[in-house]
Amino acid sequence: MDTERFYNKHEFASEEDLMKKVKRYESRYNNISRKVLGFKSLNEIVEQYLI
Repeated sequence: MDTERFYNKHEFASEEDLMKKVKRYESRYNNISRKVLGFKSLNEIVEQYLI
């Protein structure tokens, strides 16, 4: 679902442009707090798990 949303919403001028936009999207996606995770981001959950 998220990949469909990403690729339908963006246009890419080159492979470099694609990689830049994917990196930005993943960073934003992984840092958004989610109710189902107790209002923690995916990165916070991974960090807790690794400790």
